[in-house]
Amino acid sequence: MSRVTQACRDSVTAKLNQSGYPYVTFESAVPDNNPGRHGSVIGSATGRRRFESTQFSFSCAVDFASGWVRSIDVRLQ
Repeated sequence: MSRVTQACRDSVTAKLNQSGYPYVTFESAVPDNNPGRHGSVIGSATGRRRFESTQFSFSCAVDFASGWVRSIDVRLQ
């Protein structure tokens, strides 16, 4: 897994943890190669708490040179 993909996953995990989902699993997390989207990582994850599982999609704006995550967007699927 690339450094930028891992940085995005770490940021998404932190965001979901802050939102009350202590358990996060990733179905996908890949660089977005669509035109105009360079510097983005997109994917899907499941957040779990108690007896509830919730599906999310996410995107991260990442500086591919430094691995710094500029912003994240996490949405219910």
